[in-house]
Amino acid sequence: MGAKRKDLYAYLESRNWVTKAPARQATAYAQKRGYMDTRPHTDPRGRIQTNPVVTPKGLAYLANVKAQRKAA
Repeated sequence: MGAKRKDLYAYLESRNWVTKAPARQATAYAQKRGYMDTRPHTDPRGRIQTNPVVTPKGLAYLANVKAQRKAA
């Protein structure tokens, strides 16, 4: 794929799928549509944090967008 992390987050921010840095979280918009979810994890200090993750439905949507751009 070759996408850089910051480029991916910038794209997801532009589509209103994640909030802006530094506290990037999946937006309600993306979660309601099933494109994003949050996954909890425990940091080294024992605090529970959540990370935004793209769901399979979200990946399929992004792949479709990419295919449409290539075709155009």
